[in-house]
Amino acid sequence: MNSSSPFSMSPSGLCGACNSGSTPKAKRHGVKTAIQGEVPLEKKETIKLKSSGSYFSSMRRYLITGIVVILPSVVTIWVLWSLFSFIDGLAKKVPGHPFDSIPGVGVIFFFAFILFVGMFASNVIGRRMIGFGESIMARIPFASKIYKAVKQISSAVLGGKGTIFNTVVLVEYPRKGIYSLGFVTSEAEGEVQYITEQRVVCVFIPTTPNPTSGLLIFVPKEELIYLKMNTEDGLKLVISGGVVSPTYSAGPSPAPVKPLETPDQVG
Repeated sequence: MNSSSPFSMSPSGLCGACNSGSTPKAKRHGVKTAIQGEVPLEKKETIKLKSSGSYFSSMRRYLITGIVVILPSVVTIWVLWSLFSFIDGLAKKVPGHPFDSIPGVGVIFFFAFILFVGMFASNVIGRRMIGFGESIMARIPFASKIYKAVKQISSAVLGGKGTIFNTVVLVEYPRKGIYSLGFVTSEAEGEVQYITEQRVVCVFIPTTPNPTSGLLIFVPKEELIYLKMNTEDGLKLVISGGVVSPTYSAGPSPAPVKPLETPDQVG
């Protein structure tokens, strides 16, 4: 074999072309040959950035989940403790109070006072005195609105015979396809019921977040969608603007109704 052939084998076992041309050229231009199986440096940096981003995203998600779980309990405990401390501190301000060092005595006195007021308001003399006080309160410009709003809300939420809301319903208002939450207050009577062809009921549609104002509409019973939620849950839904929604369990689905057979189908 001719020693000058470009394909002659060198002592190291490589061909002449590879030994004389390729390797020195790569060395001259500073090209680094990649080892098989090694990840390039750019890909390593990209993987590190993705890993750190995924880590911080998971930490953020866990942090938000923890806040959502803990915050309602913390706020509830804080409100109850603040209310307890406020009520308990009222009785301690009474001169000559003998139970300053006993916590909770003020709360007992407070509930005893509420019980006494309720008993007093249940008799004739108490009702007359309360009516006289309400007439005075109604003449005070700003205080009258606050007093009336609080009284209506407390009467609706606490219930009893004086409740102004009975049943929570959905009604298509102000147009078909849009539903509004309303409360059935009573059945229509008098002229309103006389001139209508169907049996209609009075439905109060409150505004958000102040449920003491709203609209009174008269709707036929057949057009109402009666809800299972109670009055308290309905008011919470209105006051919160839809943020606080009551839990609902649909239960088992009803059995499908078999369509009626026509005489032609029977034959």
